[in-house]
Amino acid sequence: MGESSHQSDILLLLVALLIFVPLAEKLRLGSVAAYLGIGIALGPSGLGWISDDHDMRSLAELGV
Repeated sequence: MGESSHQSDILLLLVALLIFVPLAEKLRLGSVAAYLGIGIALGPSGLGWISDDHDMRSLAELGV
């Protein structure tokens, strides 16, 4: 799995954020709750759509 796998993972996360952050804001939960929920749901412990743990940790450090 090369760079296209990383690009599809990032695209999946961005689409999920575009959908769920406004929904969380409307429910008065805040965007941080949406970020955590999306990470839990799409990560290896949830649906497993994003399973490359090491690369996602590197990407998460960029966000921090």
